[in-house]
Amino acid sequence: MINAKLNTPLAQLPQTRPLINDQAAIGRAASTVQIRAYELYEGRGKIDGFAEHDWYQAENDLRASSKQSVADSNARTFSKALHVTGTV
Repeated sequence: MINAKLNTPLAQLPQTRPLINDQAAIGRAASTVQIRAYELYEGRGKIDGFAEHDWYQAENDLRASSKQSVADSNARTFSKALHVTGTV
């Protein structure tokens, strides 16, 4: 089979991997998004018709929260390293 756009056999294209390959982690992530999406729905007064918008907003909110958590963790690790090496 050929990828018409790239004119390359599909077997030769690099394989992509899911960002999360653990089924339990996928379930937890989806559940967390679902809970956040429902919070958005409730916050709007339970008005129907915005399910997709709420889902995408929930994903974005959780990504931003996750990135901030990683940044905070990195800052704490860096700070500890400075104290251990005596540069602070």
